[in-house]
Amino acid sequence: MEESLNRLRKPAIQFLNIFSLIFIFFSCLQYKFDLTIENTPIYLIITTIIAIIVNIIGLLQFLEKKMTQPVKRAKRYLIINILSVYIVYMTFYNMYFFVAAEHHYYLDNYWYFGIMTLLFCSTTHILSVLLMRFSPNWLKGNKVIAIIILKGLASLIYIQKIVEYFIIPNIAESHFIFLLSLLFIFACNFMVTSFYMLYGEVYNEVNDS
Repeated sequence: MEESLNRLRKPAIQFLNIFSLIFIFFSCLQYKFDLTIENTPIYLIITTIIAIIVNIIGLLQFLEKKMTQPVKRAKRYLIINILSVYIVYMTFYNMYFFVAAEHHYYLDNYWYFGIMTLLFCSTTHILSVLLMRFSPNWLKGNKVIAIIILKGLASLIYIQKIVEYFIIPNIAESHFIFLLSLLFIFACNFMVTSFYMLYGEVYNEVNDS
């Protein structure tokens, strides 16, 4: 149990937090060129502030030592870890739109659609993972079908990334971000599943003891 709780706490999530802060740093480099705060789309400013807060919380998680109330603590780690996983993807995605804004391209509709797709597909992935452990009464014998449907819906983001690559302008040769994000979101979903399995190990060991 202690090993699983420690793996939830560190160090994987802190690596993600650091990568996210690096992506934010590269986004902010655009202010050394032609971008100003006044010309920065508000959604980029808001999501960057949220990302910084989540990353700080994730980094502080590394410093915690006490292991009291393991299930409650594991649940908190799980929530922060899941947020951190998708936040690092978002900060990577945002880099393209910071570059676009620096070149006076404001692709608001593309960004909103991309983030809404992320929210929808990440939610369906999380629900599919939750269903692997829990069986709501209303599902009855359709649990496997529900998981398959949710996994299928979660996979729509891969199609959206391919479409983005072809329809969004290639500004400052930054189009590679959309191709890399295909691999990135796959890795994010894998990590969310792994973190949830670690939480399950803590939960089972506490209940069995």
